[in-house]
Amino acid sequence: RTVLAYMRAYIKSRVDWKKPENHRQAVDHLERFLKRDSPLNGLTKGDVERWQRWMISDPKGPGLSSNTAGQNIKRCRQMMRQALDDKLIESNPFVDVKIDLRSDKSKNRFIGAEDAVKILDSCPDQEWRVIVALGRFGGLRCPSEVLRLRWSDLDWESNRFKVTSPKTERYGKGERTVPLFPELAEELRDLAELVQPGLDCPSNAFVIQRYRSGASNLRTTFNKIVERAKIPTFPKPFMALRASRRTE
Repeated sequence: RTVLAYMRAYIKSRVDWKKPENHRQAVDHLERFLKRDSPLNGLTKGDVERWQRWMISDPKGPGLSSNTAGQNIKRCRQMMRQALDDKLIESNPFVDVKIDLRSDKSKNRFIGAEDAVKILDSCPDQEWRVIVALGRFGGLRCPSEVLRLRWSDLDWESNRFKVTSPKTERYGKGERTVPLFPELAEELRDLAELVQPGLDCPSNAFVIQRYRSGASNLRTTFNKIVERAKIPTFPKPFMALRASRRTE
């Protein structure tokens, strides 16, 4: 019957969530601010507003952007809405707290074709070249869409391929068809020559095999590849690759 305990139990119960760590992080920040747990009915709107200011501007806080702090409040609001439905609280203290969810455009990066080639040439193997090409020239989300791509999804004759998207599945758009642009087709053909789908591996095997383990930190490795290419690392790297193709 306390705020932090209830939220953590709620997160544990949501086995349908793909990324519960975002909600866990929000609760961690709230716990750092409160310093101790609070009865469910003991948290006020004023407490939440003070927490918001602490996350953004307090020297002892995490120094989050307004957008990230707002996302944390939004996630906690969602969890406390369930407590309201369970009739454990009389009102939701996270409701009506003004939040700023505008994206931080200072983190946006456009990865031009020249830099993209440098990154490709610095990749350690052909699978990594395909991972980069799928993001930069195919506009796929990484890792969720990249790791779900199968050889059977590729339609070489029509220069198209099918993308399975768990992120948009809830909206009835679990799949989409993407052009097989020449820059991407070249990298996929080179990998196909190495693995021989339909001969040395099943024709419906996943395209990316070596980096499927949860222990594989794709972002850390990608940043090392970028450094090897003598390009300054940039925030949200895989999102930047996808956004660059979308801009084009």
